[in-house]
Amino acid sequence: MARHPGARKVQRTQQAQPDDVFVERVLGTSAWAKENSTRLIVGVITVAVLLGAFLLYRNNQRVLRDRAETQLLVIRQTVLSGNAALAVRDLETWMASYGGTRAADEARLLLGRAYLDNGEPARAIELLSGAVGDLDEPLAVAGAFMLAAAYEASAQADLAVEEYLRIASGAPHDYQVHDALESAGRIRLQTGDPVGAVEVYDRLLEAMGESDPQWAVIELRRAEAAARARGAAPAS
Repeated sequence: MARHPGARKVQRTQQAQPDDVFVERVLGTSAWAKENSTRLIVGVITVAVLLGAFLLYRNNQRVLRDRAETQLLVIRQTVLSGNAALAVRDLETWMASYGGTRAADEARLLLGRAYLDNGEPARAIELLSGAVGDLDEPLAVAGAFMLAAAYEASAQADLAVEEYLRIASGAPHDYQVHDALESAGRIRLQTGDPVGAVEVYDRLLEAMGESDPQWAVIELRRAEAAARARGAAPAS
């Protein structure tokens, strides 16, 4: 059967339509780009400036962090040397300059220790009480022990015991739990609370187990606390 003379023309027209649409879109995009060239240029420049600022900030933070850690390494030697007054001065200066860096947690502990060594437990408490939180955080348990020691040094026995018991309830390692309970029992016994000391020593013995080398020592302390508790009890 012969094809209609116009069929080929219609087919060519239909095939050409997609190409025409593409060309129109390209031309439309080019026209839009010409009309908005200033906006495009400003946008590109803005992105470049922001990227440059970010890279500069990141580089400055790296330099600041490295400088902070290097200086803290030197100060750490001062703390270990026993010169508490000098350590306090250097660490306070360091905290003023680098308190926002990742080394600040360690510096805070070193400063707390320096305050204690320098006979300033109140300043150690002020420094550490708001910084020691979740015991799962790095250095948090060490900070909590230091805070408890500062309470004890400032004759705040109840707060010291409370902090030691908090450590015993949340510390991740057995030796930390044992040390905290032993300190809490010791303070209660020294401050005239033998009944409370017995409770803590019972908890410690249960946590330790009889195979622990310190079992016998703690058992003797528990016996001493129990004897004092019986002596302090009123006669029936």
